[in-house]
Amino acid sequence: VKEDPKVEISNCTFSCRKKTAYWRITECCNCNCNYCFIGREKQPGDVRVEEETIEKVIQIIENNDIEKLVISGGEPLLVSNLADVMERISEAGSNKLKISVCTNALSEFEDFQKISAIPQFEKFVVSIDGYDRATYGRYKRIKVNGSGKKTSPARLEKVIGFISKAQKSKINVAVNTIITKDLLDNTDNYIEFFNELGIEELSLSALISNNSKNRNIRNFIME
Repeated sequence: VKEDPKVEISNCTFSCRKKTAYWRITECCNCNCNYCFIGREKQPGDVRVEEETIEKVIQIIENNDIEKLVISGGEPLLVSNLADVMERISEAGSNKLKISVCTNALSEFEDFQKISAIPQFEKFVVSIDGYDRATYGRYKRIKVNGSGKKTSPARLEKVIGFISKAQKSKINVAVNTIITKDLLDNTDNYIEFFNELGIEELSLSALISNNSKNRNIRNFIME
């Protein structure tokens, strides 16, 4: 089990005017997406967040009167004690605190009921870039175990299954998608697909070109 990295948390303000903190809970990820804005090499694997780190995050929330905590990565679902971490933060936080988790939804996860019982938990935000297996697999690449940097297309069916389980547990699910040529050319297909999934909240993200890798693939994304 890998230890979690140092706490990386920053404050910002959404248009909803809630005081928001982002917590990159791990840099470990099971994907190697072409457009990922994290410049450092990411390794797959289980992660556990220790009590000392949880306490640091709680102090940041309390000292800055945080109203919204966004847990991201890497891939948060690789954190083996994610539900326990969220419970601890929820118990220590005020009633106005809301917690959301950004995920690719490609990891095995069974703690839906436990998370749904956390009062401050608001939603999963699932990254989906595609409206069918072909378009999704073009952008989302899953790492092949034991093969270095080799990847294969991620399975959209797995994401659909995650969303279905979350919704059955009365958990809100939103979707975030990167603005690509596929999206611009097939907007109606995307809308139809997200409607079929029962998605009521959608956010769009532009490609972040904060490293040489992303600057080099901009033409690939928008070709």
